[in-house]
Amino acid sequence: MHVETEAHLSYLQALARLRGESLGDPVALGALFERLIARWLQTDPRYAGQVAQVWRWGEFPAREALGAQDSGIDLVVQTHEGELWAVQCKC
Repeated sequence: MHVETEAHLSYLQALARLRGESLGDPVALGALFERLIARWLQTDPRYAGQVAQVWRWGEFPAREALGAQDSGIDLVVQTHEGELWAVQCKC
């Protein structure tokens, strides 16, 4: 039996809301989901202490230096130590 936690239900509720707001447009849903995940990385206690900055790929300042092509990266996270994480978001 699968027991759903309060956090899991909140996630499912947020995802349902995003699907409604996107009006069936997968590009809009993807953009909304990326923003949700960026915010989650900045606020979830497991990551918030490590994460200094989160950019969507199109807004990442060093994107041009890395070739600027779409390589499946949706978000770039910079840690307080200066590490960069590439994140692919799927909903």
